[in-house]
Amino acid sequence: MIRVAQVAVASCILIAMPSLLTAEAERCEGLVQVGAGDWSVIIDPAPEMHPVCEFATHSEIGSRILAECPDESMCRVSIPLRGEAGAGMEHDSMKRILEVLSVERIGK
Repeated sequence: MIRVAQVAVASCILIAMPSLLTAEAERCEGLVQVGAGDWSVIIDPAPEMHPVCEFATHSEIGSRILAECPDESMCRVSIPLRGEAGAGMEHDSMKRILEVLSVERIGK
């Protein structure tokens, strides 16, 4: 009987594990604007058009974002939650993207 209970607990852990590994992420969502210098931004289009996230244009992360979401496209970038490894750093009032979990072009 104990062996059956151990197997049941192990099965529950294996089933629950993917949901733990895909915990919610922070999102940077908006209009991509490639900068003339080293940094590009994702801008919240409503209503003041203020930058919400920035990323190094010519970095591996920047290349990954721009491959999916070119300049002037709408994009959703998921980044690790604050406090996790690779989480975005707050820089002024926007997040600096240091690691990307997923990139998705939205809209057109």
